[in-house]
Amino acid sequence: SGVRIIFDIRGLMAEEYEDAGVWQRDSAVFRAVKKLERAGLKRADGIVVLTRRMRDWLVGEQLAAAEKIQVIPCCVDLMQYQENAGEDSIKTGTVGEASERFEVVYAGSVTGLYMLEEMGRFFGELRQRRPGAFFRVLTMSAPEPVAAVLRQAGLNNEDFQIGSAAASEVPAILSRARLGISFRKPTFSQIAASPTKISEYLAAGLPVVSNQGIGDTDELLERERVGLVVADFDSNNLGPAAERALALADESGIAERCRAAAEKHFDLDTVGGAGYVELYRRVAV
Repeated sequence: SGVRIIFDIRGLMAEEYEDAGVWQRDSAVFRAVKKLERAGLKRADGIVVLTRRMRDWLVGEQLAAAEKIQVIPCCVDLMQYQENAGEDSIKTGTVGEASERFEVVYAGSVTGLYMLEEMGRFFGELRQRRPGAFFRVLTMSAPEPVAAVLRQAGLNNEDFQIGSAAASEVPAILSRARLGISFRKPTFSQIAASPTKISEYLAAGLPVVSNQGIGDTDELLERERVGLVVADFDSNNLGPAAERALALADESGIAERCRAAAEKHFDLDTVGGAGYVELYRRVAV
């Protein structure tokens, strides 16, 4: 048709499905998706990726020219979080129940690439150092299989709660926690990953605990001093990581620093919207 095309790449789909055990690399569907991906890259006048690591890989593999690529991470509507910004001193037990306990939150899928047992083990190390700490898992998955994994990781039923929440309720629930966590398998496909939960945690004023090798997260958390990166999951690393996480969460002004990082890197208007406008204008020339 001669129209200009923007190829918006949400991730390396075929590799992600392979990493999650859904597809085999030699399967017809894997090969078909990779063929479509390469055709899209070749044909596109503009390309959107979620991370700088993905952009650099495309350029290094000579799959796309740097000037065609716009990096736009998964962003968040900060307006939804601003009304909760004054609630930093409020912690919750069950949703809506005020408590002073130290709450760690995980929000999102617990299957596929996400490492629930390792998150449970990290929380166990943290709870040893902060008795009474509580782990909240916000997920649409059935609670009992999730609970079984957490018990396998060494937690007791009173240490955690599993449940779902409407999207409109999530900002308030996150804002009442003290720490957000996200462990996922650091496979090759994760160079393209920008987990939305990271931007949501920061928007809620939560420092983040992530594992190494996920998109641009390592660099962001360390540069902005809004989180820490766990290198691996043995007890020799998880224990010290829990201590560092507690120290970071207790720092004066940490919530404001996290929100400032979210505004700088993940604002829906000034980062996401502005990035799309810039790319569309460039392609339209």
